[in-house]
Amino acid sequence: MLTGLWMVSDFVVMLAASSLILCLLLAGTKRCMEELEEKMDRGQEIRWLKASLLYLLFLLPVITEAVLFTRTYRDLTPTESFGKPYIMRTIVRESFTTAHLALSKHWIFWLALLVWGAGFLYFGVYQRRREKRALKCLREMSRQVEEGWLWELAEKLCRELEVRRPVCLYANGLVVSPFVEGKKIYHVYLPEGLREDAETELMLRHELTHCACGDTRYREYLHWLCALYWFLPPVYRFAERFVEVNEMACDEAVLREAPPNSRYRYAKLIYDLAVEEEEGTLTGIGFTFPGQEGSTLEKRVENMARKRSCMNKRRAVVLTAALLAACPVMTMAAADGVSIAQDALANALITETELPLMRIPDYKEVRETDSQKILRRAPDMEEMETSLETEDSAEIDMVIRGKESLAVAEVYLSEGDDIFIKLEGSHMADQFRLGREDSSKTRVHIDSVDGAIWYEWIVPESGIYTFYVEGTTILDVYLYGFIIIS
Repeated sequence: MLTGLWMVSDFVVMLAASSLILCLLLAGTKRCMEELEEKMDRGQEIRWLKASLLYLLFLLPVITEAVLFTRTYRDLTPTESFGKPYIMRTIVRESFTTAHLALSKHWIFWLALLVWGAGFLYFGVYQRRREKRALKCLREMSRQVEEGWLWELAEKLCRELEVRRPVCLYANGLVVSPFVEGKKIYHVYLPEGLREDAETELMLRHELTHCACGDTRYREYLHWLCALYWFLPPVYRFAERFVEVNEMACDEAVLREAPPNSRYRYAKLIYDLAVEEEEGTLTGIGFTFPGQEGSTLEKRVENMARKRSCMNKRRAVVLTAALLAACPVMTMAAADGVSIAQDALANALITETELPLMRIPDYKEVRETDSQKILRRAPDMEEMETSLETEDSAEIDMVIRGKESLAVAEVYLSEGDDIFIKLEGSHMADQFRLGREDSSKTRVHIDSVDGAIWYEWIVPESGIYTFYVEGTTILDVYLYGFIIIS
């Protein structure tokens, strides 16, 4: 029902506006985190980052598009055509995202969309498929653990941590640092040859804590955020910080449940993994696992050695809610500013190109050789005929559905009468035609140019003439305009 309301320029402008707002929000988030880093533990920080991730990926584009839409189009009034509902729009603001300027069809928008789409396919779809293929190969090369002390330990920890989804354990000699992947089923990959000791329990507890918190799902969201905004460096910095804090939060959760003397043993385990990463023995399958890079592992050790006084849970929840509540306000204000900037640019362009934009095209009359198509009466045809007879003018307001032909008015015209007709579609991409049929059933029509017809005609011979409109594509077209007889 909103077909044709948005054009490619609207999508590009929406993407640019979302990118600008995203950078502003990430800058604000970074500043807040720097101020609160010593007052929040990593568990509180990762909850804030997860909420921010959901907002940036899902709500930010929706709010931005809604603001730009309502600033450009307003009062979407439901009307009826042949008893079927139809949405027509009232344009209240001229900007180059509307379909009323030639700039909205400029090739630069198509080029921008093509470049963004290519980046999204590479960084989003291709990289994701590549990672999935690599993980599938690793799974096929791994030994699944289904019994023994390691499986019993995993079952015990799953019950303790309240992991709600199935967990599969795999052991592989290529993997030195354990990791987990999957959403419906968690696949935990562990090094081969683990011993039944406290270090193994700490290692497994860490991975199952990721499962209990649903971190693999958020890593998926993070991937698609980076894919959508692949051209923005701040997004990658946010992703790096997210992964670091996510791992640190799990470290803190593990140490809270571990014996007091486990901190040194756990830190040494992570440090050894960092050393092995630098030596290039962490993985041999062609890609690194998020959160297991050497630099991240070193930061995790530093975080465990740091002492900080954390705020209480209630205060952290209130602060997080306040920061999140500010995000939609900032988004709407920034989107509104982008819309105002569009108006300023559009007004400048209109001023510079006023004469070319107002030029009336040279319409070519086409005589129809096959006039067998039946003309249906428009719903307001009788009203328009009465208006033409009494006032020599009539207003046209109708919807053409697909390629149907609608008779607008059937009137008697005298030789020499000057007929002026103006018809406009709801946007420049609309295609339709205006025709007339004389007393001998001969039909002549003209086709729209840029979604409009401005046509003047001198009656050559007195008689009864029928004016009609016809769609030339399968798309519905909303038409408005007038007929004047002088």
